[in-house]
Amino acid sequence: MGIGIVAMHYTGMAAMRMPADIRYDRVLVALSVLIAIGASIPALWLGVQHTLAWQRLLAAVVMGCAISGMHYTGMAAATFIADPGMDGTRGEPVLAQTDLALAIAIITFVILLLALVAIGIRQEAHQPCRMGTALLRENEEQLRKLYRGTPLPLHAVGADGKIEQVSEAWLKLIGYPREDTTGRDLTDFMTEDSKRRYDETVWPRLQVGDDVQEVECRFVRKSGEVLDVLLNAHQERAADKPVRMLGGIVDITARKRAESRLAEREAQLALFIEHAPAAIAMFDDKMRYLAVSSRFLSDYKLPAAAE
Repeated sequence: MGIGIVAMHYTGMAAMRMPADIRYDRVLVALSVLIAIGASIPALWLGVQHTLAWQRLLAAVVMGCAISGMHYTGMAAATFIADPGMDGTRGEPVLAQTDLALAIAIITFVILLLALVAIGIRQEAHQPCRMGTALLRENEEQLRKLYRGTPLPLHAVGADGKIEQVSEAWLKLIGYPREDTTGRDLTDFMTEDSKRRYDETVWPRLQVGDDVQEVECRFVRKSGEVLDVLLNAHQERAADKPVRMLGGIVDITARKRAESRLAEREAQLALFIEHAPAAIAMFDDKMRYLAVSSRFLSDYKLPAAAE
């Protein structure tokens, strides 16, 4: 584009017929060429890479600066030296004035046309790339909104094991602010035994594309409280390579504590029945034995198998 502007100006100057010679300042000529090319680059970049109205308007203004800046610098480089002895032709013209004007117009049109074709080819070549980039950004933004807004404790972990996104529910459950989680290993929030189990069994399964369902782990809240959770995870893959792991945790701390208390009470009841001074037996609704004491067996002469 810059070369087209330069060629148009200096070819037009060469077509002028007057009783004078034109001398050029080489420095200003070189500067005019630099202005034409240098201003055309950002003008085309704005016009091709950006689609907003004000960006295209700015591209037009910059291109106008390229043309006018080159023209007036080129005119400043020219010095006209009058020669009364010349008849105004400065020698016999190779082409008639009309033919020369037509040739200039055709050459300028061809140069501009080639520039536009080159822009179109480049734009078409980059269109899929731009569409893919825009789609990727849109998907990432949707993923970010999903993970931050969902009421479930979800996390997204990169192929390197570093946390990329977590939901607000995940942060609330673990008790850490978002800036203390992004970029850290998921195992940083686990107890040592769960960390070893995750590294030895869970992560290798994810790397080969297996899903992980309800694996018991223990996480540590910022306050130091230990949580029992069920870990679920699925590995996203592209070109048979892991991209990220999408997963979540389910807090089962209350259930585990209830199970532990129930087990303790059952053990206490069994101990009481075994050592009670009276004959004790427990039956279900079909009168099947659930538990009997040793005294019950001895008093009723029942074999131990009855227990």
